[in-house]
Amino acid sequence: MNIFTRLNTAGRTLTREEITLAWLKVGWDPKLTSDQSAAKCLESLQTALEPGVPT
Repeated sequence: MNIFTRLNTAGRTLTREEITLAWLKVGWDPKLTSDQSAAKCLESLQTALEPGVPT
């Protein structure tokens, strides 16, 4: 099934971020990330990339 058809049932224009996240979620395997969802991992990544956050 086409990812864009499943994602965009309302017929609105999607952002690049929405398309990218949908693409990532399709092949996401939580077993490889300690059972964390794609959204949770991306939130953690965003926090880690924020200025002033120690690495």
